[in-house]
Amino acid sequence: GMAYATLIAMVPMLVLVFGVLGAVGVLQDPIEQQAVYDALFGAFFGDVKEIREALLPFLTDVDFRALGVASTLALLVVAARLFLMVEQAYSEIFEVEVDRWLTGRILNFYFAITAVPLLVVMSLEAAWRMGFDAWQSPMVSALQFGLLLAALKFFPCTYVRWGPALLGASVSWVLLETGGRGFSWYIAWSYTSPDYPLRAFYGSLILIPIFLVWL
Repeated sequence: GMAYATLIAMVPMLVLVFGVLGAVGVLQDPIEQQAVYDALFGAFFGDVKEIREALLPFLTDVDFRALGVASTLALLVVAARLFLMVEQAYSEIFEVEVDRWLTGRILNFYFAITAVPLLVVMSLEAAWRMGFDAWQSPMVSALQFGLLLAALKFFPCTYVRWGPALLGASVSWVLLETGGRGFSWYIAWSYTSPDYPLRAFYGSLILIPIFLVWL
């Protein structure tokens, strides 16, 4: 269920995040923008250029004024549902009930789609401006680990000690890296092969079932 929910809600979540980034006017320089976006997509999707090429042109042109109130609210509802499902999943891992007020959970969601992306992008932008682009790969890995650690510390409705949180984040990071590299290999084998069996059914949309398997 979580994989299907993620597939449905991922684009609305990204639309909201990129819409916020565009609204505050960050990343105006095209070269700087490309460097930061490469790091962001590397952190969340691995080095899979097909996903980046499919999503980035659409996401960089997001304009909330063109979407309208109803469409923006629909995006918020779909993205918030995924956020709350992830919170529930983390609490189930620690065998605790979600006992936060709904208003607090919504505020956490608002913080996650506004302040967190801004902090991440501003950090990457500052590193790029200072000439640390050679450190992009280690920075992406550190970003992945930091986000996983924060999720383990703050998503569960219980206190999580630093030791188990660090161990869990380390294991999650290794699995994420392995999954990302495996997905890149699988893309190279299936997405580019004209003889891949599912291509007859999905045609140019073949990336969708492949991405669902990765999720």
